[in-house]
Amino acid sequence: MAKSLGVSDWTVRRVITSLDSSFKPNYRWLPRHLAFDDFKSGKMAPSGMSMILMDIERHRTLDIILSRRNRYLRTYFLRYDRSARLAVQTVTVDLCTPYRRLIQELFPNAIILADHFHVVAQAYRALNQIRIQAMNNAGKGNSLMACAEILLETHPNPGQ
Repeated sequence: MAKSLGVSDWTVRRVITSLDSSFKPNYRWLPRHLAFDDFKSGKMAPSGMSMILMDIERHRTLDIILSRRNRYLRTYFLRYDRSARLAVQTVTVDLCTPYRRLIQELFPNAIILADHFHVVAQAYRALNQIRIQAMNNAGKGNSLMACAEILLETHPNPGQ
């Protein structure tokens, strides 16, 4: 962002930090369909990883949560009124088990949905492991090698 605007990284950080007070969450409301996912945020967060909180229906980012640790997330979501958390119908998240337990605790009426990208990526990794095992068992010069190369050329980026 800094490069495209022709300013320093620190200028971007200073402006974003100054805007922080303008974007206070409404702790009495949450969307019916919520999603959150972790991302590498570098020095922005103490742990280096943050969470993005989104309203799926409106395609809007609600907040950036500065940690993905369960204790931090629990404290964060408990700021919201119980009635707001009970109104959430679905939560879309990756396949991380600790998140599922936390969602069940904080959003007891919500159905937990797996993020399709993570499902496709996990399936791709599993199929790739099987492919490698089959190729290793078949040995060099086998037609499996040619098939594998064709498959990888056809779909180099799973989940897209």
